[in-house]
Amino acid sequence: PAPGGAPQACSAASVQRDELDEVELLQLHGGRRRPAPGSPGSFVVRDDAFVKDGTPIVVRSGSLHYPRIPRAYWRDRLQRTKAMGLNTITAYVFWNVHEEQEGTLDFSGEKDVFEFVRLAGEEGLMVLLRPGPYICGEWDLGGLPWWLLRKEGIELRTWSAPYIAAVDKFWKELLPKFKPLLYSRGGPIVMVQIENEYGSYGNCETNPNDAKYMHHLLDLAVEALGTEVVYTTVDGGEGSEHAKLEHGSPWYRNRSVVATVDGGLSDDFAEGFRNQKDFNAPGNSPKMWSELWVGWFTAWGDYAANKSAHEFEQGMLAMVSENASFSLYMAHGGTNFAMWSGANQHSVDGPWGTTYFGYQPDVTSYDYSCPISEQGRQNI
Repeated sequence: PAPGGAPQACSAASVQRDELDEVELLQLHGGRRRPAPGSPGSFVVRDDAFVKDGTPIVVRSGSLHYPRIPRAYWRDRLQRTKAMGLNTITAYVFWNVHEEQEGTLDFSGEKDVFEFVRLAGEEGLMVLLRPGPYICGEWDLGGLPWWLLRKEGIELRTWSAPYIAAVDKFWKELLPKFKPLLYSRGGPIVMVQIENEYGSYGNCETNPNDAKYMHHLLDLAVEALGTEVVYTTVDGGEGSEHAKLEHGSPWYRNRSVVATVDGGLSDDFAEGFRNQKDFNAPGNSPKMWSELWVGWFTAWGDYAANKSAHEFEQGMLAMVSENASFSLYMAHGGTNFAMWSGANQHSVDGPWGTTYFGYQPDVTSYDYSCPISEQGRQNI
């Protein structure tokens, strides 16, 4: 209670309300309506730092996936993420959610990614947008629509005419709708990622079609969104077998795109940031760990891939000591509804040197050992 005994309004991040609907959430927040759009701002890279409206800023982000969270809880999960001290949301766009049947796009209701981004802005959060077209995310076909596989001669995630035609059609419909949501236009989007961990799949260094594909994606993005947003890529940044940045990005020493890195909780992130700085153009390498894996996904038959509070603490202390920008993957994982959970190919050694390949699907829960649990509770 406040002085004098008057009750204080409860913080949205401290109240358990798993059963509240959207109307009740609005009432809980004092009936607050959507504010007017913000004033246009500036978000750039300068002297190896992110600079927002003229002031250097450390991006402290967390991933949230709108299809894994019922729309009635979107604002709640955004507020809980902000309550952890984060200032940014990292958000994929799930192509196959929006185009289940070729040629029919759906951005309504639970699929309204634009409203999800707007809500993040209302809560004072910046947004790192990751429109794919491939996203991974332990999602069915990495977010690519199933019907792509029916196209004769198609090769996914490279310069292949049937694939490029489908990507062009989707992105030319999708990306212009995000333009009013750019920070330079008063919205929350400050960064846009091109593809996702491409160096683990393609090789821009040795395959001209892979490099051509990535250049084409950037051209599409710039055509729709302009140059007043920071473009990024992400690839593995640690370990002896990490995906090399030059495999995932054709923009070596090129200021057009900032290469960022990712990897799991660790007590030392210096190697990844050295790789990043060696690859990016001078002055164009703000330390950015675009996916800091706070847990892991769980396949059917495996033990839950949980991390301890000590592991989380040590990893975060090491990252903060670098004064680096980062994005927790995930801040809140949510649930794989319907049949959307992804799967891996699972190899098993058989007799006489044979190898069997099987199907290893992920479980319904995408709790991921996140700071905010699948149910929306504190999870460390």
